[in-house]
Amino acid sequence: MGVKAAKVKTKTSSAGSKEAGSAKGERLGPSNRAVRHSDFSAVGFTLIEVLVVLVLMAALTAVAAPSIGRGLGAIELQTTARRIAATLRLARMKAVREQRVFLVGFDLERNEVELTREDLSFRRTFELPESVRIQKVTRRGDDVMSEVKVTCLFVPNGLSESFEVWLRNNRGRELKVVQDSFVKSPRIEDLEDNGGPAPDVH
Repeated sequence: MGVKAAKVKTKTSSAGSKEAGSAKGERLGPSNRAVRHSDFSAVGFTLIEVLVVLVLMAALTAVAAPSIGRGLGAIELQTTARRIAATLRLARMKAVREQRVFLVGFDLERNEVELTREDLSFRRTFELPESVRIQKVTRRGDDVMSEVKVTCLFVPNGLSESFEVWLRNNRGRELKVVQDSFVKSPRIEDLEDNGGPAPDVH
């Protein structure tokens, strides 16, 4: 009997400890949730911190915007020069392939470039972007042409006139596309680099 009574007491005490532990866990549960909630709220940002970040971002944007604008303007100028060079290459290729005279016209008033065949059976025109202007077109050895529209020839034997197309963007940077009589591909020269050829012109 004594042994059985001891076993009963042991079971009762262990069950009681489990119940006490579960009750204790229930009491600690809300407090644990409160701790986690307070930790989460501590991670958030205050209104002053957000305002400081916004002010810093605005200042950085104000400083970087002019540089970004210059970079985009230079890219647009380069792209326009390359497009004109591609048009000149196309004019030469079509003149040789079709054995006909092709003309490339530069309209300074409309700010556009036109490629046509002599019989007008082929015509392709593109307008330059607003930020880039055709400043002038000059033939080698001649003064600056005063015509509003200048036309240059490409003949069936692959030769052409020698001329230069001067481009300028709205930030004052200048490039020129140079077409030589005996050179198949035109080249692009950056006037800010002492007349040296611009990279990646083909």
